[in-house]
Amino acid sequence: MLNWKAILIGAAVDFIGSYFVTMILAHLWGGALQLGGLSVDSAQDATFNNPLFLAISVALGWYFDYMGGKTAASFADDRKALHAVIAVVPGIVFGIFEIFTAPSLNYPIWFDCALSFASIGFGYYGGRNAMQIKRS
Repeated sequence: MLNWKAILIGAAVDFIGSYFVTMILAHLWGGALQLGGLSVDSAQDATFNNPLFLAISVALGWYFDYMGGKTAASFADDRKALHAVIAVVPGIVFGIFEIFTAPSLNYPIWFDCALSFASIGFGYYGGRNAMQIKRS
């Protein structure tokens, strides 16, 4: 039987970490560019098209996918890997939804694709890691 509490806690860790931490990073990055004299629109374009910002954001997204899967598996009693994978699905759905509904965010489509399609693997890895830690 699925433990929905474990799935919801894991999904919250994944979603809050992936989206809110990345948005805080974007605001800090864009704010620093604005302090340097760029307008708001120019700072937004410069932020979301900067390869370093995108790489850091992708790495943060994958890290929180891993942590969400690990958290879900830690709270689950059995079928830990399944709980871990299900916990990252809401973030994937939101990422795919964002690809089609938020083209004004000015970042390349590969950004959402990379985050969305690799999330299952990172969530599963987090769940497998939680299983190994519990056995020790």
